[in-house]
Amino acid sequence: MAHRHRSWSLYATYSSESPSEIPYNSTLPLALAPNLNNNFPTYLTGIGDEAILTVGPAATNWAKTPINESETITSNTCPASVVACNATGGLVVGVNQGGSYTFGYELPPITNNQFYDQHTIILGTDVLGAANNMSSCQATCAQAYSSGGTTIGSFTVSKTLTHSSINGTRVTQVTANVQ
Repeated sequence: MAHRHRSWSLYATYSSESPSEIPYNSTLPLALAPNLNNNFPTYLTGIGDEAILTVGPAATNWAKTPINESETITSNTCPASVVACNATGGLVVGVNQGGSYTFGYELPPITNNQFYDQHTIILGTDVLGAANNMSSCQATCAQAYSSGGTTIGSFTVSKTLTHSSINGTRVTQVTANVQ
């Protein structure tokens, strides 16, 4: 599976201030798939994407800057058991996990001004299966990133769940779209 990411040069100056911007950079789609560690059949509902975001202004090295994340649900047609807005809260800029794996997918490297954020749903059961008998549903969340008490980016995260199968096993696939 191909993915894209931007490369940025490293900067020599560190800042005790907070970043003022956070453009949405790129994503690595994550899906339930056989033959991947920590994926199917461990999970029968999943998964979404791994986003890479860049803080700015670019002339400053923002490594180790804490970023707070919050999400609020704006709409949800999914069963109550689906936790659609699951912000982790605390993210840190410049913590490079490139070469490590998440749900069987290798993470690309990041620079000092970037950070990772997952937009995922994972469950050990097929959430749209027999108990709910649904073919699809969608949940949408308003997402905000802040640093130093100031909002530096706002996005809409939509997660679409679709009933499917992998090798004859019923599953619910999750895709994420961030705007």
